[in-house]
Amino acid sequence: MTARSRPGRHVAYVDLIGASVVVALSAIAFFAVVRPMIASRSQRTQLRLTVVEQQVLVERLEAASRLLGNQLSLVGHQLREGHVQLQPPHYLNARMATIVELASASGIVIHETRSGAVSKARQYQSVPIYLYGEGSYTHCAAFLHHLHERLPDAGVVGFELIGHPGKPTAPDSFRFDLVWFAAASIP
Repeated sequence: MTARSRPGRHVAYVDLIGASVVVALSAIAFFAVVRPMIASRSQRTQLRLTVVEQQVLVERLEAASRLLGNQLSLVGHQLREGHVQLQPPHYLNARMATIVELASASGIVIHETRSGAVSKARQYQSVPIYLYGEGSYTHCAAFLHHLHERLPDAGVVGFELIGHPGKPTAPDSFRFDLVWFAAASIP
């Protein structure tokens, strides 16, 4: 009996050792090969998403640049023809008051206004103006129409309207990036 039980135990130990070696080799293969491949694939996917996001941003910036260039050409033409008289930048407060008045008349509510740094050119200066608030698409479109009619020396560089589908009763939010072409400073 002892002679027979020993070879059976010996086979069981060999099977146990073999299974342990297989598990160990599988773990080594997973941590040395499979896991780095998964991490690499995940990193590549993330980089592809980043590239796509950057391409979208570049396209948006190029479109904004073209739009601003077109507006600049139009204002330059209007200046040469004498259709528009530019005001000096120190009229900024009056300009902001007019913009808020146009917004109110259009049915939008401005929560925040701010201006950016003045950029100087030979014939004019440009003053960025940023508006944040609430209003529907229709009211925002009416505001832009009134802005174009009343302030031909101002243009829209960027516009974002944000709806709230989860809250249908909540008003839409907006952001306008405007530029005001002001008179060049006299040297």
